[in-house]
Amino acid sequence: MVRQAQTLAGRNFQPPKSNLPSQFREMKFADYQQIQFNYDKAYWSKLKTPFKLEFYHQGMYFDTPVKINEVTATRVKEIKYSPKYFSFGSGKHDPETLKDLGFAGFKILDPIKIWTIVTICAQVPGSNRVVTGARVRLNWWRSR
Repeated sequence: MVRQAQTLAGRNFQPPKSNLPSQFREMKFADYQQIQFNYDKAYWSKLKTPFKLEFYHQGMYFDTPVKINEVTATRVKEIKYSPKYFSFGSGKHDPETLKDLGFAGFKILDPIKIWTIVTICAQVPGSNRVVTGARVRLNWWRSR
């Protein structure tokens, strides 16, 4: 991983390319709002952890896919996009246009035990940046 980071650091920046079909790029805000994450498909929902991971769908100005990896002590696993993570409201989309899309970002949900509500402890729509705050929060939770 260190070698890969050094190699990439020596290259010129290459902006990511958009893979977004025009029907998603030209959406109005109200149409984009209809694309909702299926809460019953939250990543980590079957694990014994208080955290849940949900995703944002590409659309409007979120036009480049974000590659999301789950990093554990023993491996790095890419979380693959699937349209099954989302409901599309009244919008009708050709399944062929959905298959090559990706995530626009993610959010990590953290239930507060006292109030039994959910707060967002990290939210990253449209970004390839590392979320260090979420890591600190997750590590804090595990150490309790």
